[in-house]
Amino acid sequence: MKFRNVIAFVMALGALGAAPAAGNEVPAEVLDLSVQLHGEEQVRIEFRPSVTEAGYAVYRRAQPIRTAEDLEDAIRVGITTGRNTVRFDAPPPGLPYYYAVIALDRLDRGEEQLVPGRNRTVTPVTIELVRRDTTPRAPQRPELRRVPLPELLVIPELESGATIDTAPFELGAAGPLADELKPAFKTLRAAAPSSPTEPPPEPRLLAPERSRIAEHEKSREATLARVVRGRFEREEWSEAEGELRSLATVLEEDATRARALYYLGLSLYFQERYHESFMSFLQAEPELYREVQPWLTRILRSEHLRSER
Repeated sequence: MKFRNVIAFVMALGALGAAPAAGNEVPAEVLDLSVQLHGEEQVRIEFRPSVTEAGYAVYRRAQPIRTAEDLEDAIRVGITTGRNTVRFDAPPPGLPYYYAVIALDRLDRGEEQLVPGRNRTVTPVTIELVRRDTTPRAPQRPELRRVPLPELLVIPELESGATIDTAPFELGAAGPLADELKPAFKTLRAAAPSSPTEPPPEPRLLAPERSRIAEHEKSREATLARVVRGRFEREEWSEAEGELRSLATVLEEDATRARALYYLGLSLYFQERYHESFMSFLQAEPELYREVQPWLTRILRSEHLRSER
């Protein structure tokens, strides 16, 4: 009889140990994440949750999402539940995007665990920015130009189709000015304004990028505005440079591309990469002469080009 009582006592202890303690539930999590293009204008996001009744937040970012700090910089696409595991997104075209899906209770607890390939993507997806007619044509010339600044005509080379922004381009090694060029250079320096117009101490947005844009607008202007209001306006120059370069390569020769090159020139300038900044400003000059002229003048009249070498 005593032996049976001992067995019953041991079984009761085992039952107590197997019962989950209240308040110790395991937080929900994402077990698998799949992101791919859906048609020409959408991204399909599908995930596998551990708890179907829990809530989950979907994030999008133009840079990899590796840490909790990256989530703060990302755009929350929406919130869903474990019963609705497929969601569609329509991000601005022309830029690479990364996605992450995080359980809401983990966000509330500050326990975000980002695992590559599981709840965050490693490879970006990009919706193609469709080009219009790309027939080479000369840019419009401004009615009035001031010396000594040259105008750079970005026209593709006939045989290869390369332009100055896609073909190798080097300024060459620094050296003394040839004697026959010294009089002309002296004349140009004398003709330049004695007190050139100084650019503002901080880069300013042009009028189109200051205008309000609809949340789901997909035009080229809206894409550029989102880039400028993001990394560029936060003065994250290196990241802004990458996004602006990607955008400038798919835009045709028009005012929108000129503004992208203008912002690219500013991003390079504030990284003290003055040669590249100068060339970017020159390409934007036919459309934005008034805006880029002060920056070109500042580079020409300073020691920037010489010191960079």
